[in-house]
Amino acid sequence: MEHQSLRLLTLNMWGVGILWFSKDRVIRMNALAELLPTLDVDVVALQEIWMPEAQDRIIQATAQSDLRYAYYFRSGILGGSGLLTLSRYPIIHTMFHEFRLSTRPERILQGDYYFGKGIGLARIDTPYGEVDIYNLHTIAQYTDDERDGYIAHRGSNLYESARFINANST
Repeated sequence: MEHQSLRLLTLNMWGVGILWFSKDRVIRMNALAELLPTLDVDVVALQEIWMPEAQDRIIQATAQSDLRYAYYFRSGILGGSGLLTLSRYPIIHTMFHEFRLSTRPERILQGDYYFGKGIGLARIDTPYGEVDIYNLHTIAQYTDDERDGYIAHRGSNLYESARFINANST
C-alpha cells in the first residue's frame, strides 16, 4: 500500500474578546485569515476563535481556497467553544462534548465557565478514507504551577477527551 499523508495545523489564536486582555486580537485574526488560504495543509484545528466576526472572517477567507469546508463547534452560554475546524475535504459528521468541570462563574474574566470548552470531532472524507480529527481546548492555567487551582479540572478534561475519542473513533 502506498504511503499517504495528511497535513494538519493546529493553533491556539488567543482570541479572547476582551481587547485589553488579548492585545492585538483583531490584527492576529486578520493575519490568520490572510495566511490560511496560502498554506499547503489539509486540515486546520483552531482554538480560541471566540468572536463571531473572527469566525466569519476566517471562514470567508478560506471558502475560495483549498480549505473550503469549515465547522464551528457551538456550546456554552455565550455560544462558542472557540473551536473551528477547516478542511480541504468534506466534513461529513461532527460531534461535540462539553467538559463537565469548568471554572467558577463569578470569575467572569476567566471566561471558561461561559464559553463551554470541550472537544469537537470532525469526521472528514479524504481520498484515503474517513479520518477523525479532534479539536480540543481545556481550561486555561491562570497562575504559575504552585498556585494552579485548575490542575485537577484539566486532568478531568483530558480524561473526558480520552473517553470521547475512544467512544467515537471510526
